Amino acid sequence: QENKIVIGFVPLAEIMGYSTVLRTLTSGSATF
Repeated sequence: QENKIVIGFVPLAEIMGYSTVLRTLTSGSATF
């Protein structure tokens, strides 16, 4: 399994709920 690092800037208003979406998209394997 290859690890990837993604760095980005997100407006504060869009961060709400972002962790749930990220976990869903990565099947629970994302760390941040």
